[in-house]
Amino acid sequence: MVRPFKTALATVAVVCLCLLSSSCRRVLIDPFSSVDHRALYSAHASETLAERRFKPASVAGHKQGLSLDDCIKLALENNLELQVARFEELTRAYVEESSRARLLPNLSFSGQLTQQDTLIFSYSDILGREGETPEVASTDTGVKNYSTGKERGAWRGILETRWSPTDAALAYYLTKNSRNEKLSAHYKRIKVGQTLIGTVEAAYFRLLGLQQCMPSALRLLGVRKEVDRNVGKLLEEQLFRIEDYHRARQKALRADEILAEIRNEMEMQRNILASALGLSPDFCLYGGFHVIGCLSEPALNKQISEMELIAVRNRPEGYEAGLAYLNSTNDLKRTVVKYFPKLTGFWRYTRDSDKYLREKDWKDLGVYINMDMMEWIANLRESKAARANVAKTEKTMAQVAVGISAQVRTAALKFFHARDQAERSKRALDGFTRVLHALKERHSVRDVSRIAVEEARGDLLEARVSRIRAMGEANAALAELKAQMGINYNEPAPDN
Repeated sequence: MVRPFKTALATVAVVCLCLLSSSCRRVLIDPFSSVDHRALYSAHASETLAERRFKPASVAGHKQGLSLDDCIKLALENNLELQVARFEELTRAYVEESSRARLLPNLSFSGQLTQQDTLIFSYSDILGREGETPEVASTDTGVKNYSTGKERGAWRGILETRWSPTDAALAYYLTKNSRNEKLSAHYKRIKVGQTLIGTVEAAYFRLLGLQQCMPSALRLLGVRKEVDRNVGKLLEEQLFRIEDYHRARQKALRADEILAEIRNEMEMQRNILASALGLSPDFCLYGGFHVIGCLSEPALNKQISEMELIAVRNRPEGYEAGLAYLNSTNDLKRTVVKYFPKLTGFWRYTRDSDKYLREKDWKDLGVYINMDMMEWIANLRESKAARANVAKTEKTMAQVAVGISAQVRTAALKFFHARDQAERSKRALDGFTRVLHALKERHSVRDVSRIAVEEARGDLLEARVSRIRAMGEANAALAELKAQMGINYNEPAPDN
């Protein structure tokens, strides 16, 4: 029977060594070497930037322009923050499975191989004369027999299973917390997805509007410069007032400023969108990274109070706060369990190779109770801390709800302002269109009249640029509002 125990112990040792070596091989080649965290981060950051900042967006999308659906798809696939959230959710799922295993009885195997320097046995086993040594030269009937002893080198193997209702109760509440943590990781991923898609949609609509503005802005600058040159010539001929010249000059400078603003803002939105997609805006095929689509009138016919209720139901932060409250109550219940004595039942099988033993193996079945007074006293403070944490998490739920409501209200007011601005720009565009038509009908061959028509055409182009930019900003504000309401992205919670 000794050989099977030795074989089993050797097998377990080999398996543990293999697992340890394979795990260490993935982290470090040499388990005793030290790693500089700064050098590690620098190397990893350089590798990531080299991979992502030189990856053309048009190559990743397999097309010249990216639509809104393309951008959302690429963002969900490539965004690093969302990938981190997915791994966090997977980690929490494994932790939950590990916590569930703590509910089962413990099963352990231990072995002991000893070599002692002296024989362990007593001499006399006669009642009343224990401990006497035999007298070799004596002829009487003194103590001449030995008691059962223990040999110097012996092997002992123990197979034991134990289960404690106290530990099971603690593990039960720990398992519930692990399940809540898994759900919380899911809601955090949903939160990241909602924020990500809100950023992608807002940058997409702003970039789309700016792209559509560019041709009109270029034409506006050409018209304003032409009017500025013509007015300058007429001023030299004293056919134009100095005030009109200054006005034309200011309009030309304003047109140049508008074009510069559009270019800078376009580059900014390209960087925001490309970073959200995990791609590079700097190096792109087919002439650059641009988006395709059309701008429509943004519409969301809901009251602010209704938006707030929708956000409270759809934003994952509220559910995270609720799960945190449940975890705090479970922690409080765990402190209550710790007040009771620890009761443990066990069954043990022992095999001993000692040749002095008559019975080489035996079984034990029993129960023992443990009560640590110092731990009991420390648990008093832990219980008070748990009660305070319950009160804190309960207030946090209300705080999160109020915060969500404030964020939605702010986003809604911003959207209403952008929508009103788009409507005003539409009215202004219609007014400048009528003015230009009226001037064309009264057009004459006089230079002054032609300049008035060109100024009206420039005003119409400027109004058109403002209209397109306002439409892009209104659609972007609507996208941000939907993100604050939590209706742009969602997934069902995993089953328990």
